[in-house]
Amino acid sequence: MLKENATSFLLQNVGFFNVQTAIKDEGQKRVIVAGGAEIILESWGFGKINNATGHSSFINGAKIPGMNRTTALLGAAYNKMKPNLFTRRRPNYYDTPQTNIMNVKALGAKGDGVTDDTAALNAILAGAANTSSIVYFPYGVCK
Repeated sequence: MLKENATSFLLQNVGFFNVQTAIKDEGQKRVIVAGGAEIILESWGFGKINNATGHSSFINGAKIPGMNRTTALLGAAYNKMKPNLFTRRRPNYYDTPQTNIMNVKALGAKGDGVTDDTAALNAILAGAANTSSIVYFPYGVCK
């Protein structure tokens, strides 16, 4: 059973094709959404949701009202799915010299969630803008 203190999970415009099980709770060994030849979830999830008046409730694996997608933000529609929000693949930097990639942690940002990294990040971003460099943020929390 999904619990109210669990992390929220939302699937919108997702298709499962030719699968035995679409979604399973491994902890409870329970199928939440059965599989099949074609399962399309327009907007499904679990977790705390708020309605238009600000009232919140917990949804435990059910259909959730979907957001309106502004046409200007939509990409192409694929295989029986509604148009998704526009996305693009992450870029590859194979031909970029390593000297043109600035690692914020290597250049003074702590990224520890405690230290104020504002000055370091502003200096790094200004330097990158002046040299047309790529700024890399490794795992961490910059404040």
